Amino acid sequence: MVLFEDIEEFIDPNIDQIVSKAVFIEDDILQINFDNKNIEYNNDFKLFLTTKLANPHYMPEVFIKTTIINFTVTFEGLNEQFLADVVINLEPEVEQQRDALVIEISKIKNDKYKLQSSILNELAESN
Repeated sequence: MVLFEDIEEFIDPNIDQIVSKAVFIEDDILQINFDNKNIEYNNDFKLFLTTKLANPHYMPEVFIKTTIINFTVTFEGLNEQFLADVVINLEPEVEQQRDALVIEISKIKNDKYKLQSSILNELAESN
């Protein structure tokens, strides 16, 4: 496992072979070309790139070849998580009611969407 910390929006093209997992077999050994040298490659190899940039803008090729995870934490999100933990500990039945309401609201929204689609289809067919 390799960790590159505090990278900027420019990612060195030398690691493109690794990010792309451009591996090949030579002499029955899994290899990768890195810095114009063939080196042995292990399928368990992991590469992590981290940044402290709030909203980095990487090239589209980076998004295609990698998995981007945004761990940005907001005050509102932390506040909601803390409030939910307090409610779960002090009033578990209130949290159960909230969960039931969230599920019910989701079902109602889904039904509303289905009805809207049905109405629009009937209107389109009536012409």
